[in-house]
Parts: sequence; structure tokens; C-alpha cells
Amino acid sequence: MSMPRLLINLGEAAAHTAALKPGANSIGRDPANDIAIDHATVSSRHCEIVVKDNAVRVRDLESTNGIFIDGERVSEACLRGDQVLHVGSVEMRIEAPLAPRLPVGPGLIASSPRLDAADAAATECRNHPGAAAAWRCQQCRALLCHACAREVRRNGKVTRFCPACRGLCESLTQSNAAHVREAGFWEGLPQAFLYPFQGDGLIVLVAGTLFFSAIGILGAVSIILSLGVSGYLAAFMQKILLASAQGEHTLPPWPDLTDIWADVFLPFFQVLGTSLICFGPAMFCRLFVPAELRWLTTVFYLFGGVYFPMALLAVTMKGTIEAVNPVFVVGSLIRIPLDYLGTCLVLALTFGVHAASEPLLRFVPSFLLQSLISYFAALYFLTVEMRVLGLMYLANRRRLGWFN
Repeated sequence: MSMPRLLINLGEAAAHTAALKPGANSIGRDPANDIAIDHATVSSRHCEIVVKDNAVRVRDLESTNGIFIDGERVSEACLRGDQVLHVGSVEMRIEAPLAPRLPVGPGLIASSPRLDAADAAATECRNHPGAAAAWRCQQCRALLCHACAREVRRNGKVTRFCPACRGLCESLTQSNAAHVREAGFWEGLPQAFLYPFQGDGLIVLVAGTLFFSAIGILGAVSIILSLGVSGYLAAFMQKILLASAQGEHTLPPWPDLTDIWADVFLPFFQVLGTSLICFGPAMFCRLFVPAELRWLTTVFYLFGGVYFPMALLAVTMKGTIEAVNPVFVVGSLIRIPLDYLGTCLVLALTFGVHAASEPLLRFVPSFLLQSLISYFAALYFLTVEMRVLGLMYLANRRRLGWFN
């Protein structure tokens, strides 16, 4: 049987295909990968595509910008030919031969077990032994995995059909991602303040506190070290945001440092560039505008404060500073005005509580203890803010439609 191919840079002049071999195919910016993609949003070893048993699976390799299938971030999932895969911000799709049409007749239909959904949920796919069935054809009663059930989108509605008899498929479990109601933003918001302590979160925060406290002393005499630490913190911010947007419930570990540019400096320049674009006009007014027009500074700061969360979210999810453009950002916040207004208010409240608590540190007798508490509080509130922003995207990803 012919092997599937990978179509890269969909719809662009630089579009090309890459052959996939049986087993694992590594993808990344490093030329040593099976498929090398020279793009700023692609990590050195970004992901791998595994071709096995007439199925194709994609797995993230702890990349900075993650992988997305039809706009939803995944860690590992089956990949079908009708789905768009984003590796960073590079679009690609599998071009695979269709699974062979299985013979359907009275004997086959009669022999197909008519199981209840509770029993069928633990049954194997008819075409892929070992793969759990997630769908059942209502016509021939065949049990199918995600890779076998053919997905068709019409007018925003997703339907799945049996590849053999074209019968309509039904989900075997209420937890199937295609039928789950998206979590409401306000329902998950209270948990955002407990999120930093879920799983190994406390250990992650304590390790970060000790690290930044120690680096803070050395950073005072080294500009390069300060920039590096700022970039590392920016990468951690993006990692929290991406993990939350994916629906993960625990704080991710600190980023790897296998590629200094992609893991440190690229996130730093993305966050710095977003900040300058959002708050640059206010800073300009503060420095150069005559005193009688200084009220413009306040106006631009307020505008920047409203614009910045969506801009940062867009840059992080898209993996490029180009996503900060007003047409994209303003168009996105108009689609979800209530949730976005709530997000801005929560972020402002969180920032205000953090700022108001800083003066209380002077009552702590030890300077070292003051420093540790200050760094821990800063990391905690930063984590909460990125979590809130990620939850907003998770609850509204279909309305935003960034990766459709």
C-alpha cells in the first residue's frame, strides 16, 4: 500500500509535500529531523508523526508553540486527511490513501454485534485491532475508531459517516470531543486562582522563586543575563497560556533550553513587541506631549490595557508578532465582548491586588524573606493571569475561529 504524504504550507507559493515513512517521522527546525521546517514558530524538535497499522498519529515533543488540529491544541491524536494540522503557525495536511472499502452485505451486517453504548465503548475498532472504538454506524452497526469514521462539515455542523456503507455514525461516549459542550468561561474562572497549586504546581512555583531570587542578584550586574531571564519568564507565560487553552488542568513544567533562540529570545521579543505596540503610544505621550495634552497618556494607557490581553493571546496562539494587527485583534474581541470584558476586569483586579500587596512586604523583618515572598507572589499572580486568558480562549475557540 502506498504511504501517506505530508502537504506543507497549505495554500502558499512555498507549498510542498514530504514523504512519510513507516514508524516515527520527526518534524522540527533542526536539519537532523526527518522533515525539517525552517520557520521561527517551529521548535528544534517540534513533533513526530507516526505511521502504523493503516493509521496516522501526531505527537507533540514538548514544543514551545504546540500542535493544533482544526484549531484545537492536542498533545497526541489521530490525524485524518480532512484535518488541518498546525505545527507552530505552519499549516499542513495528511494526503493519505483512503482505507479500503470493506465489503458490506447481509451476512456481514447480520454478524455485526448490536452492543449497547456502555459495552461498545470498550470494544475495538473493526478495522484497527487494539484501537478503542469511538463511533458506531447506525446502518451496518460497525464499530469505528476516530481515524476510520469519516468527518464531514456542512454549515458549521460536524457529521461522521461509515467509510464502508456511508451510514451515519453515532458517538459511543458522552465524553467524545466532537459532542462535548465547551466549558463556560465563568464556570472555570474561580478555579484559576487555585490552578497554580494543582499537581506539581507548588513545586514549580517554589523552584521558580528560588531560581529568580538567585538570578536577581546576578542580573543586577549583567544586562544579557537579565534579558535571558526575562525571555525565559516570557516562555513560561506562553507555555501556561497554551496549556490552559488546550484544556490542561495542571501547571506545566518550566520550559526546556534546547534551543536558546526559540525557547528564550523568541518569546521575549514576542512579548516585548506586543507590549510596545500596545503601550508605546502612551509612553510617547508621557515623554513628549505638552503638559496640557497629558490627559492623552491616560487614554492611551486605558486603550493599551484593553488591547493587550487579546493581542498577547493572539501572538502566543499564532506564534507570530503579526497577529497583533488591529484588524485581527479588534475583530476577535468584538466576537466575544462579554467574556473579553470579564477577562479584562479579572486581569485588572488581579494586577491591582498584586500591586496593593507589595507595600506590605516592608513589614517582613528579613530582606531575604521579602525577596522570596515578592518573587513567589509575582509568579503566582502571573500564572493566574495567563490561566484566565487561556480559559477565555478555551471557552470561545469556536467563536474566535482562529484556526478554521
